[in-house]
Order: sequence, then C-alpha cells, then structure tokens
Amino acid sequence: MRMLNISSMDDLNANSMNILEPAPVDHVEMHEKMVVALSYFLQIMDGGVIPVTLHDLLVDALVTPSGMIPISPSALERGTNDAIYLQAQSPLLHTFFWPQEFISAMAFSSSIRLLGSLIVMLLLPMHINSADPDPLQDFCVADLKASASLNGFPCKPAEEVTSNDFFFDGLSKEGNTTNIFGWSVTAANVLSFPGLNTLGISMNRVDFAPGGLNPPHSHPRATETGVVIEGKLLIGFVTTSNVFHSKVLSAGQMFVVPRGLVHFQLNVGEEKALLFTAFNSHFPGSAVAPTTLFASTPPIPNQVLTKAFQVGEDTIKTIKSKFGS
Repeated sequence: MRMLNISSMDDLNANSMNILEPAPVDHVEMHEKMVVALSYFLQIMDGGVIPVTLHDLLVDALVTPSGMIPISPSALERGTNDAIYLQAQSPLLHTFFWPQEFISAMAFSSSIRLLGSLIVMLLLPMHINSADPDPLQDFCVADLKASASLNGFPCKPAEEVTSNDFFFDGLSKEGNTTNIFGWSVTAANVLSFPGLNTLGISMNRVDFAPGGLNPPHSHPRATETGVVIEGKLLIGFVTTSNVFHSKVLSAGQMFVVPRGLVHFQLNVGEEKALLFTAFNSHFPGSAVAPTTLFASTPPIPNQVLTKAFQVGEDTIKTIKSKFGS
C-alpha cells in the first residue's frame, strides 16, 4: 500500500489516480481488505441510522469530512463504537476496496478527509434513474428508414417533422384475439409511434377474449404500469426471490410490475377485457416465456429443455408443436 502525503490541491492532482487505485509496495503488510465509501456529507436519519434495504450495499467504513466512521462488525473491532448504516444507492456515494492501513491514513489528517470528499464531488459520475437516457433536445422524431443506433433511432431532419409525428391513433382499435392465447397487444412504441424516440415512454393496448391470457413474459428495459379499462383480470408477477404477487383487478384499478420481472395477465371474467399499460422506455422489449423457450430460432436443444423441466423428450416435442416449431 502506498501512503500518500497530501496537503494541497497540487498534491491531490498529482496523486489522484493513486488515491482511486493505490499501488502496492513491498514494505507494508497487507491485511484483510475493507469496503470503503467516500461522501462529502452524511445522510443521517432519526436516531443516526439509515435503514438498510435489500437493494443497499453494506460497507465497512465511511470516510467523510467529519472523519472515518466504522460500520461493519469487522470495522468496529478496529475502530470506534460509533456506527451508522450507509445507503449506498445515493448518487453522492461511491465504493472502493482499500486495506485498513489506507483507511487509517485517510482518517488521520483533516486535510486528507476534505480532499477525499472533493474527489467524490468532482470525479464521480451521478446516477441516472430513468430507464432511457435523458434527451438533449425537445424531440427527436425517429427516422425509421435509418438503422437504429445506440439507444434509439437517428432524428428525422427538423424540416421534415410534422404535427402528425406527435399523435398516434393505434390504441383506439380493438386487437384480434383469435389465437391460441386469446389475447392481442397493440404497441405504441418507437417503431409504431416515431415521436416517442428518446423520450423514455411508451404504451400498449392489450385486448383479452374471455379466458384470454397474456402469457408469462418480461420487459428487459422498462418497468410496467397499467390500468384495467374493462373486464376482470388476474395480474401477477414473480420476484427474483421466487415470491409470487397477484391480485384480481377490475375497471379503474392499477398495477405496477418492476423492470425485468416475469409477469402475466389472465382474463378471469365472463366478458372480454381491456387493459392499457405504460413503460418508462420508448422500446421496452418483451421476452415471452413460451415462445422464447419453445419457438426460438434456431431452437433450444431438446436435451436442455428436458433437463430444465424434468420431462421426457416427447413432452418437449409436443409443446414445440403447439408453436409451429
């Protein structure tokens, strides 16, 4: 571990990369690494504790302008008894892996603590909480004749943009539900509504025949929310902890499905049903479990599916035949 003597901005500039990734040397014995977060202020709630959720990252110690605060039991054994929890998703925090000797060096000098805080403010990127990147212009109507580029289509030249680019009537038309699932989706995404390009939003109209099913699927690029317009739908999703959440909804009731989770909608009423959904992406994508597994091109090998579902090959072949595979 290289011990740095930093007492001025010039020292900080000269050693900035060494601070972020300290280089090892032979004369210092390396101990067990600790996870350290830098912050230029503390997020303290009532009682001096920030609750930890499943989405938070526990760290060993927090280095702030006020000094080093140990957090984990391991760090507490090495330092003070004063501890807090750190909410690691804050955009003002960043995680590093540094040995204890460097933590002590960082906490030893007030000037080092202050300069360490400046690193966070000046060098670390802020998080963006939207599914799609924020646009840098009022609009970017998609030029669908061009090839899609990173995170969207190129913009149509401004002189070619018309009012019609900002309106779409596709969701006013009932979909055809005469298929094996008794279901139809009409998508209002960037491919059908080019005015949505780069704006991070889209919608679907979903029609159900009696008993119709929107089969288990997921949206890899967006969270989904929806409102039942008519009928009665059983709506459910499964978390990554394999917990199933569901509820029967009727007209006017809403739901939300977190991004990427497998979910479905089933018409449990005696009449047809209608649902409108919205996404925080102009092109959320959809991976439909039955067709993904049993109708891919080229097909998934039968031996994979027989092992995954613990059934015979005849069963797999029968299922694939239902999807024309």
